[in-house]
Amino acid sequence: MSLGSLRQGAQKFSQNNKGSGSKGGYFNKWRPPKLTPQIQNMLRANEMPGDPILLVRPEVFYDDLYDVDEQGNWKGTKGEALHVVTHQVKGNRNGKPSFDDFTCTAGANAHAPQPCVGCSTNDSGNKAVGGGRQQWAFGMKHLVPYHEVPLLDKKTNQFVTKKDKPNEYVMVMRQCQTGTPSERAYHMENGRVKSCEHCDRNIPVLFGAPKVLQVGKTGLDELMKVDAQLESTCANCMTRLIKMAYTCSQCGSDLLDLAANSQLTNEQLKQYQESPQQCRCGFVGLPKPQYDCGFDPSGMYRVQGGCPENVTPRPLSIFDCVVYLHREGEDTQSRIIISPPIPKQHFRTSTGQPDLEQWLKSPHLVKSFDLLGMFKGLTTDEQAKICNVPNPYAQQQAGYGQYPQQGQYGQPPQQGMAPGQYQPQQQGYPPAPQYGAPAPQQQGWQQPQQPQGPPNQWQQPAPAQPYPQQPQGQPQMPPGTPFSGRPNFGK
Repeated sequence: MSLGSLRQGAQKFSQNNKGSGSKGGYFNKWRPPKLTPQIQNMLRANEMPGDPILLVRPEVFYDDLYDVDEQGNWKGTKGEALHVVTHQVKGNRNGKPSFDDFTCTAGANAHAPQPCVGCSTNDSGNKAVGGGRQQWAFGMKHLVPYHEVPLLDKKTNQFVTKKDKPNEYVMVMRQCQTGTPSERAYHMENGRVKSCEHCDRNIPVLFGAPKVLQVGKTGLDELMKVDAQLESTCANCMTRLIKMAYTCSQCGSDLLDLAANSQLTNEQLKQYQESPQQCRCGFVGLPKPQYDCGFDPSGMYRVQGGCPENVTPRPLSIFDCVVYLHREGEDTQSRIIISPPIPKQHFRTSTGQPDLEQWLKSPHLVKSFDLLGMFKGLTTDEQAKICNVPNPYAQQQAGYGQYPQQGQYGQPPQQGMAPGQYQPQQQGYPPAPQYGAPAPQQQGWQQPQQPQGPPNQWQQPAPAQPYPQQPQGQPQMPPGTPFSGRPNFGK
């Protein structure tokens, strides 16, 4: 399955809606740095303006609940990114403009929208609350130097400890302040010296950190363009790849022989691949392409170096490559710029060696995040608080029951439900037998066994300097405290 499956939900949502992340995950969401004149002027020789990232294909694909039919029924489409709709809220915090966002809970069925304070407030004319915006969340690895350090309370200048474990510090990952052009520019603007305070204190450098990339439809289209360019190359042997046929993804039977249907245009083949097809076994779903590799770049001649007989050719994808990302433009005109992709086995890390595969096995990089939990729908009371308005559904809450929780933010309404009528949903997604096998329930992320990572190669020779003074009796920072991925104040 390719990124093309994500396009279906985007198109269907746009057709059925007039424009209709949660507060969680603030420390985990990564935004591409903006290319400014200052950064352009300080780039070193052969240095890219953006940051290198590697998108992570999930073990269990996400249900795209916004790919629905004309009646609002989910079609069973899955994708490598979590498709959500969010509302952005403009506010003021300490005299400065602030922006919050939360997941829209109106759902994908335009005929039976569910309670959503964001939609209600925007429809009433309050433009401080934006209309629903499509977003896609990807797991990713941010491939730049980091330091694992205790969280510092800037008001008290003291390290923060866990509430139920006062002898343990809250540990966070901070970028090395000299590791990227954007970091260097930021700290120079704020009057910092040209060295990293964590390096100066001999805090070990860790390469990379798990993050979440959240993009809109324009950003998704840019990623899909890169992915489409890569699919003509075999990910195993790097020779030219040719699509030979389509088969049933359930039983493997042939559905379409491309050699026997050479008159089909590229647009017809694209439509065929992105439309559910029925097999003689009774299964209805997207067809599975079959490939052959070992061709020259033109695809006309056989060359040496193709995959051996016991290896199945597969197309190279954006999940197999490192790309540099940065932003250009302002506000709504801002867009992400993607560098030419680099296959991850050829990417050179900060060590100057192509050792990314080894680093990806490090304990701090093996981790991932529960996107379903990060973007779960909030209660209408919580939404109203963010929007700074009275809850328009407050008097109806008793009739509504408990608001949908994780895994149900965009669930289609129950059968027989009238438009605007809300009933509490059960955990899981509605079956879609007419579009293939029922979708399995999302299980969230699982922590794989963490292999021993490579030794740190960037131990800084600078003399250690003390951290800010601790209160009397405060325990010293324990070495080697495991990275939790985000500040954990309670456990």
